[in-house]
Amino acid sequence: ELILPLLLLGLLILISTLNPHVSYGSISTKELEYERDLSLKGLGYTPINNVTNHIMEEVAREL
Repeated sequence: ELILPLLLLGLLILISTLNPHVSYGSISTKELEYERDLSLKGLGYTPINNVTNHIMEEVAREL
């Protein structure tokens, strides 16, 4: 009864040390010029990497 929770706790500590948190650099924001041009139905989050940064730059150029 006591061994299983301790094993799970040890596994949790092991996994958390093997997968450290990665801090991503910030990107600049842009004020939207015309709100009527956008029809946002939802909001999503995507981790920032080279691919998503490139996509966001392409979208910003089209605005």
